[in-house]
Amino acid sequence: ASVAALGPQLRATLEEAGGLFVKLGQVASTRSDLLPPELCDELALLQSHVRPDPEDLIRVQLEEELGMPAEQAFATFDWQPLASASIAQVYAATDHEGRPWVVKVRRPGLEEQIERDSEAVLLLARIIERHTALGLRMSPTNLAEEFLAGVHEELDFRVEVGNARSLAAATPADAGV
Repeated sequence: ASVAALGPQLRATLEEAGGLFVKLGQVASTRSDLLPPELCDELALLQSHVRPDPEDLIRVQLEEELGMPAEQAFATFDWQPLASASIAQVYAATDHEGRPWVVKVRRPGLEEQIERDSEAVLLLARIIERHTALGLRMSPTNLAEEFLAGVHEELDFRVEVGNARSLAAATPADAGV
C-alpha cells in the first residue's frame, strides 16, 4: 500500500486505540526526518482533531472533579468542545460574574488506559531493543521511558497551570496574550 493510503488507516487505528497511541502518533508526526512527509501530515491531524468523547462521559468526569453539577459551577457551559485531543477536551464557559473561562477536562478512564498501554509500549521497546539492529542503535527502551515520562507530566494539569501562571507573570498586560 502507498504511504498516501497507509496514512489515514494508521491515523484511524491510533485514534481508535486512544490515549497513549494517539500521543505516539502526535510525536511521530513531528519526525519528518524519519517518516515520509505525507504520513507526518496525516498523523498531524491527531494534534487537535481527535474524536471527542460524548457529553455524558465528560459531564460525569467534570462534575466528579468539581463536586457539583456544571450548571451550578458555571453560569454557562458550552458542551460543544472547542478542541479535542488525546488527553483532554476543552470547553468554553462563563462564571457567575460573567467572566469567560476555558475548561479543560481529562478524558474519563485515561490514567488507567495510559498505565495499561505504557506496559505494552515498554514491552515492545524491549523486544525491538533485544532483537533488531535498529534496537541496538537507537535504544528504544530509553526513548519509550522518556516519552512515557512526558505523557505522565502532561496528565498533571497542575504543571500546565504553573506554566500558564509563569507565562502570564512574564508577559506584559498589553501584549495581547
